[in-house]
Amino acid sequence: ETDNGEIQISGCVDAQTITLYVDVGEIVANLTGAQADYSISVENDVGNSNVYPQTGGTRTLNVATDVGDIRITFLG
Repeated sequence: ETDNGEIQISGCVDAQTITLYVDVGEIVANLTGAQADYSISVENDVGNSNVYPQTGGTRTLNVATDVGDIRITFLG
């Protein structure tokens, strides 16, 4: 979590529950597994996101930014 600035994860995250939150800034992350493996919660007030809310996965991704883009890559 950060108020101002970006969260950028250049390695690969492998966890059952992932929460990423930024007030002002971008979120960029590489996650283990396919997108279908995740139940996803997305909040993005101003900016673009390449992931959208979905249910049904065995893993959980919570991602939010007030101002900034969200770019998640699934390495499934």
